[in-house]
Amino acid sequence: MLEPIYDFPGGKLLIYPALDLAGQTRLMGQPSEERECLPLAHGLALPIGDDTNPILHTREGEPVAVLEIGVVGGRAACVGIRALPGSELTTLLLRQLEALQKLVSTVAAKRAVRVMRKDDNLIGVRYINAEEFTGMDEGRRVVEETVSGKPRALSDDFLREVAHVYRTALASRQSTERAICERWPTSPANARRWVALARKRGLLGKAPRERGAGETTDNQPEGGSHG
Repeated sequence: MLEPIYDFPGGKLLIYPALDLAGQTRLMGQPSEERECLPLAHGLALPIGDDTNPILHTREGEPVAVLEIGVVGGRAACVGIRALPGSELTTLLLRQLEALQKLVSTVAAKRAVRVMRKDDNLIGVRYINAEEFTGMDEGRRVVEETVSGKPRALSDDFLREVAHVYRTALASRQSTERAICERWPTSPANARRWVALARKRGLLGKAPRERGAGETTDNQPEGGSHG
């Protein structure tokens, strides 16, 4: 049984490759590596080391420096730039280096892992693709959203499933927020945002009162059900 962890303080993690199948995380064999990791927001962690730090190039394609990636305020950030031997980081050169934060986000999204508890140990889970995997890798989308700081568009199909989980939890008198977080290991803030977006798109009825659970029946989508 895997349990998402949101208060990881940092430290070494065994990192497992995994698939997200229908909202369930499935580990794929043995851990691929053990790495020192820094905590990111929303239960994610960033392995640190030279292989995480990308090489910076000028617009002409010349390698000039190493971008050192760390964590600031729960998000991946540039914490240093180190010139390569024979290169000098002049002001003019730094102005030519394009989209540093975009590069940080791209690298961090590929390297970040979700922190989970396996038995009595904390592990890092890195979602991968496989031919047999046809579902939405929401774990990877949340990783990319966290490190970039820019919410990504979510499909109607995914939000319909969010609405279904929400209604099922309501019918069984369970916490809707907790049900969504258990189905897709994510933060409560993301769960609330997904529900709000499902309401906005008409895939879930409006709340009967402000910040209240449930939905009114006057604007439910056609074919909507509470099952």
